[in-house]
Parts: sequence; C-alpha cells; structure tokens
Amino acid sequence: MIRPHVVSFLDEMLKSEKNLRVEEVPIPAGFIPKPLGTLKLRSANYVLLALRERNGSWQFNPDKDFLLKPGFMLITMANSVGRLEIETLLIEMAA
Repeated sequence: MIRPHVVSFLDEMLKSEKNLRVEEVPIPAGFIPKPLGTLKLRSANYVLLALRERNGSWQFNPDKDFLLKPGFMLITMANSVGRLEIETLLIEMAA
C-alpha cells in the first residue's frame, strides 16, 4: 500500500457509526448568487471538500469569497443529517 493511512481513513469512514459518505449537493436553480462565506457552512455532520462549477472547473477547499451560483455542485463528506442540513440551508438561502 502506498497510502495506508488514507486507505484506513476511508475504510473507517465507510464502516463507522457516523455513516459518512462523499456526497454531491447541487446548488438549486432559485439560489441567488452569493459568497460561500455567507452560508456559514459549519457543522459536525459534514465537511465541504470541493465545488464543481457549471463549466466543469473544480475548486478544492474553496475560499469564503468564492461566489456560489445555481447549477454548481458542492462535494462534501457528510452523514445523512449533514446532507439534509446543507440542502435545507441552500433552499432557505434561495428564497
């Protein structure tokens, strides 16, 4: 194994009671563009890893000033509660 700690981490992530998964969470169509930092994405139930823009560009560990727009995809490590938290926050911010 070239990266035994990474493999161990992924194995633990998948079988832990926290039930963590790498998830895709879309930015909804009605979302008003705003900086990532305004969302206050803070929770013990998820970690934001990256963003995929509509043009296919990746933003890894995006800065708080990165402008979120409809059609972008959030890539997170989350449990089911964390995914729901993010989806709810995005829907609330779209209103």
